[in-house]
Amino acid sequence: MMITVTRSLEDAIKKVPDLKVLQSANSRGSYEISAFLNWDVDINMNQQMLQARIDEIKFELPPDMQFFAISTRLKPKLMTALGAIIALLPLAVGVGTGAQMHQPLAIAVIGGFIIALPLLLIIFPTILHLVYVKDDKKKTGEIIAQV
Repeated sequence: MMITVTRSLEDAIKKVPDLKVLQSANSRGSYEISAFLNWDVDINMNQQMLQARIDEIKFELPPDMQFFAISTRLKPKLMTALGAIIALLPLAVGVGTGAQMHQPLAIAVIGGFIIALPLLLIIFPTILHLVYVKDDKKKTGEIIAQV
C-alpha cells in the first residue's frame, strides 16, 4: 500500500512545471517527499501548485493518511527565535550601559518569542488539521452520497 500511496503523490508532484529534483525516503513507517524547485521561480506560486496537485489526489489516498509540514517550518523558526532570544538576553538581564532603559522591551520581545513558537508550530497546525479533517469527512460523505 505504501508504494501505491507514494507513487501517486510523486506522480502528482512531478506535474509542477518548475520542479528540479524530487527525492523520496521512507523510515519507520513514515514517508518523506522533498521537492526542490529552480532558483529563479516564485516559491509561493509553486508551493500553491504543489498543494493543488496534492489536493487533486487527496481523495484517492487512504483516509488515515496525514500530511505534516512541521519539519520544514521547525528549524528556520526555531533557530531565528533562539538567535533573537540569545541576542536579547544581555539586555533583559540588564547588563551593560543603558541596558535598564531597554530591559522592559527585551523582556517583552523574549516573552513574545517564547509564546509565539508553540503557537506557530503546535497549536495553529493542530487547529488547522482538525478543521481540515472535518471538511474532508464532509467532502467524502458528499462524494459517497453522490455515487
